[in-house]
Amino acid sequence: GRVNAFKALQFIQGTPLVSGFEPAGGPVGSSVKITGKNFLGAGSVNFNNVPAQFTVVDANTIMATSPSANSGPIYVSNAAGTGKSAASWLL
Repeated sequence: GRVNAFKALQFIQGTPLVSGFEPAGGPVGSSVKITGKNFLGAGSVNFNNVPAQFTVVDANTIMATSPSANSGPIYVSNAAGTGKSAASWLL
């Protein structure tokens, strides 16, 4: 049914790739634009392993709200795996 089709779509899509984000840092509650690919079906966004609220805009863009995390990479996960930013979010 629908669930299997959705899982198949996530698997086919591939692991998220986080190519960048802006701004480079900011206080808790900052709006952060994350860019990359394979974002459709994203199940979680983490700032240095702290979960963040997020909205998938399209396959290449996620808008997230920075949580109370220490400085560190941003991770985006879907059913196929997890992508990590090369740069670190700065508080």
